[in-house]
Amino acid sequence: MSPTDYPNNNQDDDTIRLEPQSTSSTTPTSEWDKFTLYFLEVLDSTHPHGLILFAFLRRLIAQFHLEALCTETDVVQEIYVCADRWIHRAGNSMPNPSAWVRRTALTVVQEISRQQLTPALPSETAIDAILLAALLRTTLDRDLEIVKQAFSQLAPEDQTLLNLRFDPTSPTLRDQKEQALKRFRDRYSLLRSVSDLNS
Repeated sequence: MSPTDYPNNNQDDDTIRLEPQSTSSTTPTSEWDKFTLYFLEVLDSTHPHGLILFAFLRRLIAQFHLEALCTETDVVQEIYVCADRWIHRAGNSMPNPSAWVRRTALTVVQEISRQQLTPALPSETAIDAILLAALLRTTLDRDLEIVKQAFSQLAPEDQTLLNLRFDPTSPTLRDQKEQALKRFRDRYSLLRSVSDLNS
């Protein structure tokens, strides 16, 4: 699936409200930063956004009878890849991460269901596809782990700022939140570079 296969539907559902975001990749308020903040909440099994999304994915997988083929985590990993394509490669915006994630999840599950009905691939092609899928999953698992590790290494006050559920009205607080996000991005980049060297 190409990045344009995924929906840009930003209707309200369980919407997360964040500060107005800039599309500049050099500022800590980029579209990717906004998605990352939401995704960190999704990865937290105790956070309402994580509980709501994983319950939605379980219902979706059951609806398409795919319990034996994929898990909620598989779909979340694919969503992360799609978000990277949507923002970084296609240059699209994501005003409502929650709505985008839900609709992309539906597209991902529908694609898995469609592939289930596709005739078997020739033997060599099938082996190549399996190896590619295994490599992709390893990369995704590592990247998600780096995101969580980078967040856990922040100071408690930075974690608190990044978990704010409202738009800061104080210029001082807004600046502190942007600096916290910059530290998170720097920490992520450092951990990613170390991981690439060790891989």
